[in-house]
Amino acid sequence: MLKRRKIGAAFERSPSEKLGEWSGRNLLVLIAAVGGAVGWWLLVDWIVNGLLNFLFKGSQESLEDPFSSEDPMWIGVKLIGAILIAILIGKTQAK
Repeated sequence: MLKRRKIGAAFERSPSEKLGEWSGRNLLVLIAAVGGAVGWWLLVDWIVNGLLNFLFKGSQESLEDPFSSEDPMWIGVKLIGAILIAILIGKTQAK
């Protein structure tokens, strides 16, 4: 006769446990992705609000600022760039 095989207690992890383990291993990568996204956001703000307005106005201080980082186009540039940087850092560094 065949012996009955004994199996130990079932071990199945919940999705929250899997996510917690993954985020514990990749915490530094997540922080770097957020830092890269914030850095991109601030860089675009500086370029649009500071550099473009400075180059456009030149020495004429009486003109209003022609560019604003709050325009929908620049918000789109900031969002898409931040998402792409976060994905790039996550894909290259995550375990």
